Amino acid sequence: MVIPIHKVLGRVYLVFFFCFSLALDLTAQELFSTENIPEVSKEMALFISTSDSLKKIKRNIKKALQVDGDTLLAMEYYKLFLKRGEENNNHKTQYYSAYRLGFNFNEIADYPAAVYYANVSLKAAEAAKDTTYIIMSNVLIGGIYFQLGIYDKSLEPYQIAKNLSKHRGDKINELICLSNIGNVRVKLGRDTDALKVYNTTLVLLAQDEYQSSPIFRRTHLSTLLGKGRSQTKLGYLNEGMKTYEEGVRLADQYDLNHYKGDFYVNMGHLFYKKGEYSDAIEYLFKAKQILNENYNDTYINNLIANYYLAQCYFDTQKYDEALELLNRNFELIGTNYKTDKIEEMYDLGINIALQQGDKDKQLFFLNQRKQISKLKLENQTKTRDLLFEDDVKILEDHNRQLGMEKDQSVFRKKVAAYIASGMAILLLLTLFFYKRKIRVNALKFQEIIDNLQQGASKDPVSKTTSSESVVKDIQAFEILEKLSDLETSAFFIAKDCNLYTTAKLIDTNTTYLSKTLNTFQKQSFNQYLNELRIKYALIQLKENRRFRAYTIKAISEEVGYKSINTFIKAFKTKTGLSPSYYIKQLQAKVPV
Repeated sequence: MVIPIHKVLGRVYLVFFFCFSLALDLTAQELFSTENIPEVSKEMALFISTSDSLKKIKRNIKKALQVDGDTLLAMEYYKLFLKRGEENNNHKTQYYSAYRLGFNFNEIADYPAAVYYANVSLKAAEAAKDTTYIIMSNVLIGGIYFQLGIYDKSLEPYQIAKNLSKHRGDKINELICLSNIGNVRVKLGRDTDALKVYNTTLVLLAQDEYQSSPIFRRTHLSTLLGKGRSQTKLGYLNEGMKTYEEGVRLADQYDLNHYKGDFYVNMGHLFYKKGEYSDAIEYLFKAKQILNENYNDTYINNLIANYYLAQCYFDTQKYDEALELLNRNFELIGTNYKTDKIEEMYDLGINIALQQGDKDKQLFFLNQRKQISKLKLENQTKTRDLLFEDDVKILEDHNRQLGMEKDQSVFRKKVAAYIASGMAILLLLTLFFYKRKIRVNALKFQEIIDNLQQGASKDPVSKTTSSESVVKDIQAFEILEKLSDLETSAFFIAKDCNLYTTAKLIDTNTTYLSKTLNTFQKQSFNQYLNELRIKYALIQLKENRRFRAYTIKAISEEVGYKSINTFIKAFKTKTGLSPSYYIKQLQAKVPV
């Protein structure tokens, strides 16, 4: 039995952190030290450590942060304040310092440190038994994971905070959490669930007790935006338009004009989805005009408006205009890989370059997209692997042990050996499983290519058919013959292809078609359909370089799938490989 690599590495990472934590002669906050840390004056360090007035300490730290604008120095102050809270067993001081550190590390995009300190603040809040603190820490943790794109881990803390807020009657935080839960579910592709959350939020907002909240108007408009997006993604375009129109009306009523720009952006996208490009372009230009009056060019919805306009131009074959808008976006975005839809923008750039026959530009956009994906993956992986709640507990326990250790010099020598051993084990195991995975995937890929080239009777992605060599049922035999002839027309790539439409094409009924496939092919209709589609995709990707340049979503639609996730699952089930890996290997063998 082969143990999945992620489980093995997870265990190794825990061993590594056990060793790593033993090496620390410092408090927990020093784990995430960076270069060029500002030096804290002796006077300030003494003041933070000994002052009787915690309020004065907080005011001085806030001054460094808000008045002097020295974020790094303020964070060093917070670390000293956290150390004082730990030494005095003051949970509220620990919460305050750790929360501010988590918040500020998130602002400077040091996500492992941000998650670490946010978890420290949560544990301090729980020790202090302060519900407000617990809510705030959970919201912070959820926000950090959302920023990173680790949406599955983002959902749980938001739900905890929402339930606590509802229980104690905290209307503001309940609304904030509901809105964020809806946004997370959209990112997870759970648009139906997201729509339910948005509708629940709107029901609450209709109650008088919520309308007195200072965030009522903005939450109302943000919820309508989220609802409209979910309706659009689910294909409820008319309902989505009504939601957006209601949002525009309320934006005027609430005198929040910039929200009107946000609604216009989404209305433009909705018209694009309907194929009504002139209306789409009109609304997107209206949106840009409003947003430019309220924000600068780097405002995210300004960038999204440019992207949607570029989509409209691409679909109407105005490639130069589309590329000009995308290049403008890339110039404004720079290296900010966290920008929403940045990968989709590069995909569109690749398709434009393909249509224009510009290989250099196509390769440039491909490389840029790979770099963006790599940066995202690195940050997500680093945070996932390094910062588990169990790791935090281990670090805290062993930091306390360090305080009781007397012989530091001997102790550190032992620890150095632990660290070296842990790192060596981690490196060797990572390398071993990585190379093993490469070999296995390469063999699977070559087997598929060999079978496609040889036209093997046993398709590498197909299940073994019935061993019966003679079909005694004449009608079943005729159905199988008709199916075989029909397969040459690629009927199966139609999105509406199903048991009923297929039975109709070969002049039979659904019951007999299903029974024939079950009896003689040993598979259901859906299995049969998936087999044809995946085989078709394999051949097209191998033989058609333009097909390889499509996005995975576009490929899934080309071979008949309505959902990219269904396509990827079917592809992996049949081949043991992901579509992206298969395409990458083809590109390595057959240059674009």
